[in-house]
Amino acid sequence: MASHGRVLVINTSVDVIEALEHVLRADGHDVSAHYVRDLRRGELTIEEMLEPDPDVVIFDIAPPYEENLSFFNNVFSRHPDVKGRSLILTTTNLKAANIPPEAVSVELVLKPFDLSVLLDRVREGVARRRQGRPH
Repeated sequence: MASHGRVLVINTSVDVIEALEHVLRADGHDVSAHYVRDLRRGELTIEEMLEPDPDVVIFDIAPPYEENLSFFNNVFSRHPDVKGRSLILTTTNLKAANIPPEAVSVELVLKPFDLSVLLDRVREGVARRRQGRPH
């Protein structure tokens, strides 16, 4: 099956990573995945995570919500290498939807999410990036 797009999953849970990898690959996407903690600890850089040149990044905001959202806003969402990619945030915390206006364009998918909704967002993000349209 030809690849629909390249997707980077950044999450805190091995189970969620494995499930998303399975679903996204079944939909024809190339998937790379990393743990939020590896990025936060400096074990991986954003540049290393973005090396496969993903069209879409799915980033999970999990407990501690404020700390992880602050990390996302201060480090990840403003990084120049993220520009032009679709960002999808997943979270159970509606407060995590408070993304500052200077952050890059972000879509929010609340958990528990319907996988068909998430796949639609991924497909839309891939199409936007490949057509060179802004978010």
